[in-house]
Amino acid sequence: MKKLTGVLWALMIVSIVATALIYSRLPEEVPLHWNWEGEVDRVGAKSNVWMTAFLPVAIYLLMLVVPRIDPRREAYQKHRRAYKVVMAATVLFLIGLHWLTIAVASGLPVDVSTIVRIAVGLLLIIIGWYMPQVQHNYMFGIRTPWTLASSTVWEKTHKHGGYAFVVAGVIFAVTALIPSKIGAIISFGVLMLVTIGIMVYSYLLYRQEQNR
Repeated sequence: MKKLTGVLWALMIVSIVATALIYSRLPEEVPLHWNWEGEVDRVGAKSNVWMTAFLPVAIYLLMLVVPRIDPRREAYQKHRRAYKVVMAATVLFLIGLHWLTIAVASGLPVDVSTIVRIAVGLLLIIIGWYMPQVQHNYMFGIRTPWTLASSTVWEKTHKHGGYAFVVAGVIFAVTALIPSKIGAIISFGVLMLVTIGIMVYSYLLYRQEQNR
C-alpha cells in the first residue's frame, strides 16, 4: 500500500505540472458543465482548470484525515485495503475528469458522454466490489440513520448494497453504447433507484431488528 501512495502522489504531481506546462496554450474559456447529450452547456475562465487539477489532491488529503477523526477509527484497520482501493479509484477518476476537460477545451474530438459513463460505471463497480468489506464506522460507507444505529443492519446493507452498486456500474458502462440522452436517462435512473432502494432496505432491516 505504501507503493500505491507513492504512485498516487506521483500521478497527482505530474498532472499538476503538466497542466502548468500547457496552461498558456489553453483557450481563455474552458468547459465547466455538460448536458445529458455530452454537449458543453456552461463555460468559464481557463483558471478553473486549477480547481480540477488540485481537486484530486484535496480529496486525497481529506480521505487521509477521515480515519484519524472518525470515533470508530479502529474499523479502518479492518477495511484498510477496501479504503485504499476506493481512495485510489476516486483520485484516478478525478484526474481523468480533469484531463477530459482539458482535452475538450483543446478542441480534441472527445465523446464526453461515453467516456464519463464508462468511468463512472467502473468506479461504481470498484466501490460495490469492496463495499461488503467496510466495517461499521461514521464517515465511510452507506451512512443512513439505520446503518449507523445497528452494526447488523450496516453489515447486511453493505453486503447487498455492494451487489447493487456493481450491477449499477455495469449498467452505467453498458449505456455508453446507447445514444447519449437515452443512455444518460437509463444510467442515472438506475443510480437513483439503487440509492433509494438501499435506503429503504436499511430502514426495513432496522424495523425488522427492532420488532424481534
